[in-house]
Amino acid sequence: MVDAGHSPGLAKAAPTERPSEPQGQEAGHFGHRVVARHLGPRAAVGARGGSDRPGHSGSVDRAPLGPLVPTDTTVTAPVENGGKNHHPDGAEIVARKIEDFIPDIPERYWAVIGTFVRAAVADAQPATAYTANSLLSTVSRHVLWCWQSAGLELDRTVVFDRWVIEEYTHKGAPHLSAASRGNRRSQLFRVAEALLGPEGSRVPRTPLPASDPVRPYCAAELTALRSWAYGQATATRRRDAATLLALGAGAGLAVEDIAGLLAGMVTVDEEGVLLSVPGRRARLVPVLVDWEEALIEAARSVPPERPLFGEERHSANKNFVTNFVAKSSGVEIKPLVQRLRATWIVHHLTARTPVVPFMAAAGVQSLDALTRYLRFIPGIDPAEARRALRGQLREGAGR
Repeated sequence: MVDAGHSPGLAKAAPTERPSEPQGQEAGHFGHRVVARHLGPRAAVGARGGSDRPGHSGSVDRAPLGPLVPTDTTVTAPVENGGKNHHPDGAEIVARKIEDFIPDIPERYWAVIGTFVRAAVADAQPATAYTANSLLSTVSRHVLWCWQSAGLELDRTVVFDRWVIEEYTHKGAPHLSAASRGNRRSQLFRVAEALLGPEGSRVPRTPLPASDPVRPYCAAELTALRSWAYGQATATRRRDAATLLALGAGAGLAVEDIAGLLAGMVTVDEEGVLLSVPGRRARLVPVLVDWEEALIEAARSVPPERPLFGEERHSANKNFVTNFVAKSSGVEIKPLVQRLRATWIVHHLTARTPVVPFMAAAGVQSLDALTRYLRFIPGIDPAEARRALRGQLREGAGR
């Protein structure tokens, strides 16, 4: 079995609040292209503004706000000036408008993303043909969706990635007309170009395929998720959080699998932990060794006839996991079950787990359900690949 990235002694995550999904918005999968630039160790450190302007911190600060007031949701059209910026306001007036901007989003969310939004607009606005207020309105909604619905890190190379902007345009504001969505996309592309250089100007115009897989968590993100679990307010919530991670990243369970799994369906023996998953994809799933401890603890603490995750719930509506995560503490990162399952699948593909038992444990009937994850598998040494294709899994095998 392979270690999944556990690091002991992690600090507790700072408490905050983030709902799973704003009404009318849909989280994206970003499967068409792997947004890999933020998957290094810094992904687990926290949300970042990324501005190098004087006075802008690298981390997201909680900015004080006045009373929230509604603003017009219509996006201001760009100034017709041939693409050059001839804003009538001086730099000091623009800076004051940015600092005084009051969003029409809850203050507790703005406290997390506000510094990032202000810094991005301050850096990008002079290179665009848009007013500061127009960009603040558009960028704040885009950043909120990225952080709140898609679970992305507050990093400019991530939030203003052209594929992320495309995903937000098609799924983040379904209530807007096509013209309004196109206007928002144009503004965000200009911001991306100003902040990221030529990379931000190469903009595709096609939607992302909904069937593409979500990306797996990297080791640093798994470490941050463990810290999220340890940082919950009560012992019961800490146990449920750890159980959720173990069922997803340790056993590859989907939400429907988790919903029906009772504590009595966990078997612990000398071979490890085995789950008897019920439902339409009933199967036996051995748990990765690195995640066994959390499930052993849960099985000992929860009566056999009660749900292993969310013992106190009385129903298994489709949002029970989402609601738990939404009410949890922590701002750096929160788990998505689809990404946890993707992490488990990619682990086994990378470890070359025998395909037949792997498919059975995953609850899939065809290799087609797995081949789409091949993009996440690291490359193999050509010499080792040749030995494997020849039938020599190690030097001297078969002689």
